[in-house]
Amino acid sequence: MAPRTGGIFISNTTLIILGIMFILLFVFFQPLTLQQPLQQPLQQPLQQPLQLQPQATIVQVETPGGDDRYMRAPKPERDWIPYRASIRTRGGPEAYQSIGVLKLDGGEVLPLYGRRTTSRSDRYQYYTRTDTYNPVQLPIIYKKRDCQDDIGCEELFDGESVRVGATGKTGSVTLYRLSGPTYYG
Repeated sequence: MAPRTGGIFISNTTLIILGIMFILLFVFFQPLTLQQPLQQPLQQPLQQPLQLQPQATIVQVETPGGDDRYMRAPKPERDWIPYRASIRTRGGPEAYQSIGVLKLDGGEVLPLYGRRTTSRSDRYQYYTRTDTYNPVQLPIIYKKRDCQDDIGCEELFDGESVRVGATGKTGSVTLYRLSGPTYYG
């Protein structure tokens, strides 16, 4: 087929594009006019007088210094765990062992038990027991500190004076001679 000559030829797609552009121009540049129906006058007068509602007043609160965003507390940057996990980072306490005896002022002799609060610590927890058939644990008080609490108290040595918490009696400490670590060379 030979190309056509001697006229203006418009393809179908060109006609569609020109039609869409014409519709868009007509829609956007046409002034909007809405016709409202005419209101007919009321045949009967109103039974109650029309009450006007009070208009809302806008109150602007001025914060000193200008912008409110500087007065608000900042939001947290991350969520914190609401409970504290009790993980012993230095290991658990050692087991109680019999470390000596406690000689009370009345001549009574009670066993003395103790342990370190944590490994590599200089704080100790101590208690004694009654010498009855049903022994009861009695806390030791040394230098105004209860040796059964979490912190414990300082290390006891031979001849030091302590007080038994429940009875209020004082006594002298006698420690066993425990063999420490030995090194063979």
